[in-house]
Amino acid sequence: MNYYELCNRNIGRNVCITDIHGRKHTGVITRVTNKHVWIRPNGGRQGGGYSWGWGWGWGWGYPLALGLIGGFALGALFF
Repeated sequence: MNYYELCNRNIGRNVCITDIHGRKHTGVITRVTNKHVWIRPNGGRQGGGYSWGWGWGWGWGYPLALGLIGGFALGALFF
């Protein structure tokens, strides 16, 4: 299963995604496209260095390129 399918199956769930640079992105998956997964951070703005303020206004969060994903964990494993 690729990350696109994995993210689609977990829309609305808490996840922790580690990118290929080692940054952790925790929050709820709100949207998945063929190039990005959108994460709404838990408890405010956090995103491993990414800051896309306009995304929160739409309720989607911020985009993370699917090609940058290096690891994926479901919320029950880290909360």
